[in-house]
Amino acid sequence: MSNNIKQELDTIVIPSELHNRSKRGIQQAKSELQGPKRRWSRGIIVAASLLILYMGFDWVRSSMDPIKPNDDHLVVTEDGAIEVPAIQLPDSSENADMIGLIVYNGKIYTQTDTKIDTERAQSLIGERLGTTKGNIDEWSKQDEYDVEFASTIGETDVYTVKGYDKNFRIMSYTEYDGEVYSEFYECLNGIVVHDGMDVFGNLMMTDNVVSAQYQRFSDWYNSTVQFETIEDMNLLNTFVKELNHAVPHSRLSIEAEIGDFRNDEEFRSMTIQLRDGSNVRLVVIKDGYVFYGHTSLYFKMDSLVFAEVWETMSEEDPVTNAEGSSDLAEHYKGLNELRVSASDILEVSVLDDTETIQYGGLPFTVTKAKVLSNHKGNPNVGDEVRFIETGGMMPSGQEMKFNGIPVMKPGENLILFAKEYVGPIAEDVLIPLGVYQGKFLIKDNRVEQQAPAEDKLIDYEVVTKELFEEMISATNF
Repeated sequence: MSNNIKQELDTIVIPSELHNRSKRGIQQAKSELQGPKRRWSRGIIVAASLLILYMGFDWVRSSMDPIKPNDDHLVVTEDGAIEVPAIQLPDSSENADMIGLIVYNGKIYTQTDTKIDTERAQSLIGERLGTTKGNIDEWSKQDEYDVEFASTIGETDVYTVKGYDKNFRIMSYTEYDGEVYSEFYECLNGIVVHDGMDVFGNLMMTDNVVSAQYQRFSDWYNSTVQFETIEDMNLLNTFVKELNHAVPHSRLSIEAEIGDFRNDEEFRSMTIQLRDGSNVRLVVIKDGYVFYGHTSLYFKMDSLVFAEVWETMSEEDPVTNAEGSSDLAEHYKGLNELRVSASDILEVSVLDDTETIQYGGLPFTVTKAKVLSNHKGNPNVGDEVRFIETGGMMPSGQEMKFNGIPVMKPGENLILFAKEYVGPIAEDVLIPLGVYQGKFLIKDNRVEQQAPAEDKLIDYEVVTKELFEEMISATNF
């Protein structure tokens, strides 16, 4: 480890608003420097973002969702059910990527596509099960997964969830400085799936739906805050009930059959809000398939019910939020999560070459920038690259700042965590991750994330440019 990292860590003042796991991570990173084991790559300055491996599964964030499993280990039984194997650690770490997990009662529970309303989380707390150990990372061996409450998420309390089977779902819950930090973890491995009831039935959606919204592929993929509500509650409740009768299929076989559906005509991201404050996200595909969570299964639905729902979600001109303020459709918690999710990490100088495009009632700004250095991705130093952002000048002449964050300005130097934009607004452009979470402004040799307080990374504080570059190079991609 270089001396400037040690010196910089020594100067970090741990802010009160950081999650206690992150505070402990910074403290441990400092303390590790005092002993003989000075291993920056295993320091926990990015404590909330650790890596695992999933039995040959490719945990790369694909253009569809955070996990793109491999079906090689699925077994179809004589009665047509599908056996989903338990998670095991492979022999090498070549395909490491990140996912939160907890080991409990001999099972591995992973992060889920169901989120909790923060203000409702406490009411869902059941029996306290224990405290996670935070001992698993990309270097862990198989036997480390055999330890009760081993995890990749640091130390936090774990509970059962009221109203849910603990063999399917548990939850983490921590309060710090008045803030609640809570997540669901689900066991969708080591199971036999006969029909949708074995997965969707565990979500307890039937007769508990409050509302539902959906996004088209380009809006979901690019984290554009553009949602449409499904108004017909009778249809929605029928859809949820029919999910329990859906037939499971291996993901590999279905994708080979239907081809690339990652487009606005064939893909919808549906979020269903339940009475208990949980929000279930489903991927719905035009051909009649539904996908949930970290499984390698597609579920084929009843054609008539599905057709009605798809028609509802195919209406033109979705309602947009033109107020410039909303929750992020895609939210990143830690620097390592940004690093792994980005296809490109570039230091750029913003040029005086911008274009504002009005689309769906919102301004979008396309800005050209010159690449000064490349930490990940294809552009070379000296190349000119275009970026698209939500926000910019309205026809009225006023500037829309999304959640108070302006678009890039000519003359600024930034380090951007970005990916390819896919959608109807522009072509051959990159988009910062998390709308603005992937934007880091360089000023006076300090690097500061361009995000409001509630959306800043929990494990990052303003540091020098040299330290920031070492931090984003600490783990191989």
